[in-house]
Amino acid sequence: MADLAPPIIRIGHVAFRTSKLEEMADHYTTVMGLWECGRGDDGAVYLTCGGSGADVELIPGDDPGLDHVAFDLAPGTDIEATAGALGELGVETFGWERQDPAAVASIGLRDVEGNVLQLSTVEDTLQDFVETTGVKPRKLGHVTTRVKDGGAVRRFYEEKLGFRFSDSNGEGIIFLRCNADHHAVNFIEASNPGQVHHVAFELEDDFGHVQRAAEVLANRGIRLVWGPGRHGPGHSIFTYHEDPDLHYVELFTQLDRMSHERQGYWDPRPWHDRRPAHPREWNKGDRRLSGMTPPRPPDFLD
Repeated sequence: MADLAPPIIRIGHVAFRTSKLEEMADHYTTVMGLWECGRGDDGAVYLTCGGSGADVELIPGDDPGLDHVAFDLAPGTDIEATAGALGELGVETFGWERQDPAAVASIGLRDVEGNVLQLSTVEDTLQDFVETTGVKPRKLGHVTTRVKDGGAVRRFYEEKLGFRFSDSNGEGIIFLRCNADHHAVNFIEASNPGQVHHVAFELEDDFGHVQRAAEVLANRGIRLVWGPGRHGPGHSIFTYHEDPDLHYVELFTQLDRMSHERQGYWDPRPWHDRRPAHPREWNKGDRRLSGMTPPRPPDFLD
């Protein structure tokens, strides 16, 4: 069964429907430091951190919220064969018309709770360097969605899409990976299932970039909702703020990585509470956060 799973290598982009297209585009360009890499015939705006294709897609619409999450497939993947293999796993796929500027071919599917996912083969094209202002993250790191049944969603991603378990925190949050990064997706059992809880961007691997990012936000009158602090699962340093549509935006650095899957544990870091640190179900008594972390807002996981 594992041989039939699509060869997903990274998260591609997150797509939001928004009635505040220009305000959202301004936030993700002048504040976050992404730049526009294309526009769709439907008015969609594609924004990138500088990798292959878009990291954020903004779709004009009167029903704001999550439209879809996209994942990139390994170079050279036969998209029709991928659709056939998913069919053998009992996953129905459909054609995809709207294209990320770097996408060669795409298919769509729905997860076990009906959320729309896009799988794409992408073309690694050299993009012109664009000097931007703002935070300037390295890449889109992960997307966290609200779900009804975390266990069912986890089984779907593992059994149908080939993701691997990284951690769960004992509060209904599950972390899954598709490459060396600790997680590309995670899921929270919360109200309003089917919507984004937060979208996360990776900063440079030092605390100085976190400080500079916080100053960028402060200078634009954007307050931090939570952080800076260090998580337990994944052990990343983080901050959270809100974009104009009130999606939480996480900025993080120093996320755990597993350089070799056969190794079976996270690359050693001095702040790990266990050595070696393996993927695990976190217990109530485990050290979840470092001492520098402020209390979490009481409604953060609602």
